[in-house]
Amino acid sequence: MAQLSLSRAQVYRKVKEGTLKATKTDATLQFLAGDVQAAAVEQTSQRETVTDWLRVFADRLAKSGVTDLPSPEEPDDDAALAELGRRIVLDGIVAQASDIYVQPTASDDRLLVRSHGRVHEVGRLDSTIGRLLKAKLKALAPLPQTNADRANESIFLHAHGERSYQVRLGVVPTLAGEQLQLQFFHWPEEPTFESIGYSPQQVTALRDLLTGQPGLVVLAGIQDLVADEQRLAFAHSLGTRGHLIVAVDRQLHYRSEHIVQLAVASDDGPSLADHWQTALRLHPDTIILDTLQDATEARALLAAVAAGITVIVQVPTATNVEALEY
Repeated sequence: MAQLSLSRAQVYRKVKEGTLKATKTDATLQFLAGDVQAAAVEQTSQRETVTDWLRVFADRLAKSGVTDLPSPEEPDDDAALAELGRRIVLDGIVAQASDIYVQPTASDDRLLVRSHGRVHEVGRLDSTIGRLLKAKLKALAPLPQTNADRANESIFLHAHGERSYQVRLGVVPTLAGEQLQLQFFHWPEEPTFESIGYSPQQVTALRDLLTGQPGLVVLAGIQDLVADEQRLAFAHSLGTRGHLIVAVDRQLHYRSEHIVQLAVASDDGPSLADHWQTALRLHPDTIILDTLQDATEARALLAAVAAGITVIVQVPTATNVEALEY
């Protein structure tokens, strides 16, 4: 503990991870002096690397006017890694990045930032630092699944100044290892038809359509930030006119005060049919469905329309005609 400047719990963790060799006899851990020295050298190298990365993001943030950054207490490795994770998230917010990726390769992890539609590499993390950093980033949001072989995602809030930003954390298993994606929602307020580019004539037509008889609205296109903007614009238009809106989601979307969001969980959770019945019991004016997978779901959707509910559904096709045919 003294030689590595670690607590008892941190020593046990290193033994469990295999980064510090030990022999266990009954309740006692025994260490060879050479193994402790090797661990100390490796730990010093990792600390220097993390410190260098903290400086990199301090410089990046300073260019955007962010200088009041906390300094982790030395030599607390966990605090330094946690602070690095926070700086990465904050950098994505102030730089208006759409995505940040920690992408595994055969030898290390690439730290990538997507800004203005293009991806560029900030730098490379050695595999150990990459693994530890991904653990700290995942700790920012509780992930609903524990199966390491499946993609997983969650949404968390990150405060900067007087605003809180929503960030979607995605974890994807790949052949090279675990990839993380941070997707940022930079909307200062929820999108409206006007703010996302509809013309005045289109806005009038849409509002007349939505406030008329109940019906089916089909949105074509993949699930992405543009799709989120569309559904939020519909929700804003309907919610500000006194509609109760319930969303039944298979994927995670921006959390909105205009929408009661029911998330279809993992395999052992309630099914979409169960959530659909829950949504109907709330007596909504509008139901939003982010995917439509089979004819059974289509029949339930049309039954809701017949019962006087407006239904908005996202269909993963390229054109509107293909969406209606689907």
